[in-house]
Amino acid sequence: MSVGARINLARKSAKMSQQDLELRTNISQGRISLFESGQKRPTLENVKAIAEVLNVSADFILGVERDPNNQVHGLGQLSGEDTRLVVQLVRRLLRYPTQ
Repeated sequence: MSVGARINLARKSAKMSQQDLELRTNISQGRISLFESGQKRPTLENVKAIAEVLNVSADFILGVERDPNNQVHGLGQLSGEDTRLVVQLVRRLLRYPTQ
């Protein structure tokens, strides 16, 4: 799957339009469209901004990782805010495991 296809998949999973993503990342809708269609490749800064807004890893967008939710299944059924909170909690738990 291409970088553009992964951006498109993550955006649709987050139930966002290209315009929504534009407003949250300050990357123009036209540029997002070019990324998704494969006509242009995003910069690393673009990948980071898009991944952060869509609550996926940059590794997923770049094709290093297969699961858009970093191997946490079912997050797509949660609201955007709930997904953000779950991802934040998991990241904290991974940094500070209990004994």
